[in-house]
Amino acid sequence: MIKFQSTFAPQGSFIKKVIPGEKRQAEFYLSILFAQYLLFNNTLIDKIELNEKDENKGADINARINGKDIGIQLTRLVLDDYLSRRNAAFQKSFLLARDIAQRLTVNFQVNINIFPKNAASKKIPSRDLKSNNSLVDEIVQNLKTEIDNNRLESNFKNIVVINKEAQKIAKSYSFYRIPPGQFSTFPGINNIYVNFDFDSIHITNSELSRQIDKIYENKNTSQVKY
Repeated sequence: MIKFQSTFAPQGSFIKKVIPGEKRQAEFYLSILFAQYLLFNNTLIDKIELNEKDENKGADINARINGKDIGIQLTRLVLDDYLSRRNAAFQKSFLLARDIAQRLTVNFQVNINIFPKNAASKKIPSRDLKSNNSLVDEIVQNLKTEIDNNRLESNFKNIVVINKEAQKIAKSYSFYRIPPGQFSTFPGINNIYVNFDFDSIHITNSELSRQIDKIYENKNTSQVKY
């Protein structure tokens, strides 16, 4: 099995165009990369071409490698669990930013990092509205105090969560005033940007193994894989 990494990118970016969007063009592009990989590793290639009789679960590419005819199946590895967790963390961060921005107007950009009570990167963040509101209330109060007293500069200001209800989802949070001309990469609105574990959602080894096993189960295992 050979892996080709594809980078997620916004529409219109040059990264997306590296692998064509049309299925057969993408298969042709990847077959050329595969052939180059084999050639660089001193493997004899007599033929590599798209399978014109490509059917469901059949070979996408026909090849003759080291004198042996084989069929190559291409498939996309999509980690649904990872995407679900990351989307949930993004929405959690955005909703917290929205709630904060609705209660406090800030005329400069601020990053707010919220440090979860548990390892939220391994699960979908809590949707406990009562705890969320308590946390938002505390953040708004302390952020306003820092701004009113001109204590919020371009450095981190870390604050421990005091409210018992808010402590159910977070231990502490930090403020960071974004320097003029620079921008936040966190979800946000109206100069308030929040990172509630959004930046640390990661792919687990068990998730990767499950998805790979699922692909093999769905594909025709009688096909020869190289």
